[in-house]
Amino acid sequence: MEDLEKNSPTQTARNVFLDVLLPVSGCISYEMFSVNIMNTTHITKFLGPSHPVLAEILWFNAHCGLGIYLYRQKIFHSAPISYRIVYSAFLTAMFNFGSALLWGTSKMILPTSSGIRTLCGVGSGLVFLFTGWHFMKFLNTKSSFSSSDNEE
Repeated sequence: MEDLEKNSPTQTARNVFLDVLLPVSGCISYEMFSVNIMNTTHITKFLGPSHPVLAEILWFNAHCGLGIYLYRQKIFHSAPISYRIVYSAFLTAMFNFGSALLWGTSKMILPTSSGIRTLCGVGSGLVFLFTGWHFMKFLNTKSSFSSSDNEE
């Protein structure tokens, strides 16, 4: 009976939402925020006067997507829920603020070409996301839990 509940349509939809849709939404927001930092004038023209509010929404969504992705990783399942929340929040903050710091610093070094800055922001964001995903995949393979433990 327990296996039927784990594989029910509502449980499957919940897992797809938490394991796929929210993290992907966070990745898209993360990349858009990189463009916002690296090429603010271009984004301001595109988003208009509501630019600051939308930039903060992108930033918040990037935190949420990454935080939920990390919280649901197999490597953290043996930790109490309070520690999982703290670990996820800490890693999310380090990843996102570290990226923003690098983008802000590199913006000062790069030429003023908006294309080069945008390309560097998006490219470095993709490299960071891929490296983080690959690192979590590596850690999860070293975890002693079975793959069915990743579902709640």
